[in-house]
Amino acid sequence: FVLRKKAASADLCVLSISGNEHQMMGLVNHPRPFDFVLPERPEIPLLAGREVVPFEIIEDALRSWMREDLFEELSRIITIPAVQLESPPPILDHDHITRYSGIFKDKIETLGINHPMVRYKLWRTSCRITKSFCEKFSIRYVEAPPEAIGPEGFLHYKALSPDPTHANAWYGGLVVDQIRQLLNQDK
Repeated sequence: FVLRKKAASADLCVLSISGNEHQMMGLVNHPRPFDFVLPERPEIPLLAGREVVPFEIIEDALRSWMREDLFEELSRIITIPAVQLESPPPILDHDHITRYSGIFKDKIETLGINHPMVRYKLWRTSCRITKSFCEKFSIRYVEAPPEAIGPEGFLHYKALSPDPTHANAWYGGLVVDQIRQLLNQDK
């Protein structure tokens, strides 16, 4: 009821549901190191010495952690246009992740940080799942700001925060600009 009442006086509802499941699955090396082929980027080479897992298993595991039911429920409650923000890309800088390991500290010390390309592929898979939820429930999906993505496809160094998984205020400002542009386009 409260959400519906607040949404009635707004022009746009901005959602940031899920987005960290790929970090939980793959920031740290798994005891059985794995890799997989990302269908949209099959040219990314598989890492030697890792168990190759079918994409569908990775996708199903991530999907089971994500909350499709929240998207469905919010699509029923919210009567104004809604957008879902794409989660920021993973961080490439191994030293940054180690320095700001936070809740991952013990696992990083024990298992190490996962290879960047596996983390990238997990991020893209979680984005793909979130986008599918949005399409299913008529929620507009807003990709990460292009300026915040470095040339390798990871979070731009200017967007790093003292955290192993989140972006900073500069990144947030870029997202706010995206939202303003959406509001202006829709007028």
